Amino acid sequence: ALANATRETLRLEAEVKGMLEAAWRAFPAPHSALARNVQRHDDRVDELNTAIKLYLSRIPADQLTPRDSQLQFGLLNFSSQLESIGDIIDKSLCGGIIEHARDVVVLPPDEQADLTELYRRVVVRLETAISVLATRDPEVAAQFLRDGDALKEWCIAIQKRHYARLPQGDVGATQASTHFVDMVNTLRRISGQLSTIGHTFVLTHSSPLAD
Repeated sequence: ALANATRETLRLEAEVKGMLEAAWRAFPAPHSALARNVQRHDDRVDELNTAIKLYLSRIPADQLTPRDSQLQFGLLNFSSQLESIGDIIDKSLCGGIIEHARDVVVLPPDEQADLTELYRRVVVRLETAISVLATRDPEVAAQFLRDGDALKEWCIAIQKRHYARLPQGDVGATQASTHFVDMVNTLRRISGQLSTIGHTFVLTHSSPLAD
C-alpha cells in the first residue's frame, strides 16, 4: 500500500513539476493563453492529493512499523505541500504572468538572468525533494534544509542588487520592478513549501517513530 502511495506521490510531483515548467515557458513573452492552460491543471493536482490522502488514511495503523509510519506521514506531508505549490503556480505565478501580459513589462537582461537562475534552482529543489522522501536519511534532509536557507539568502541578495540599480522616477522601470519582485517572491514561496519535507525527516529522526 505504501509503495502504491509512493508511486502516486511521484506522479503528483511530476504533475506539479510540469505545471512549473509550462508556467516558466509562458513567462518571458509573457504568454497569457499558455498561463491559463497551466491553471487548468491545478484541478488535477487537487484530485491526486485528495486521492492519496484518502488511500493512506485507510491503512490500519497497527499494521505499520515505526519506519512505515514515518513514510506514511512523509507521503501525506509531501502530497499536501505539492498541492500548495500547485496553488502557488496557479494563482501567483500564472496569475502574475497574465496580469503583466496586459502591461507589456520588459525586464532588464540582468534581472531576467537572475530569475532564470532562481527558477533553475527551484526545479533542482523539487527534484531533490524526491531523494529526501526516498531515502528518509536525516543527513540528506538536513542538507536539503541548508540548501533552502542558502537559496533564501541568495534571493535577498538579488533583490538588494535590484533595488540598488532601480532608476528613480521611471514609471516603466517601476512596473518592471514590481513584476521582478513578485516573481522572486513567488519562486521563493515554492522553495519554502519544499523545505517542509526536509523538516519532516529531520524532526522524525529524533522521535519514537525513528527508533
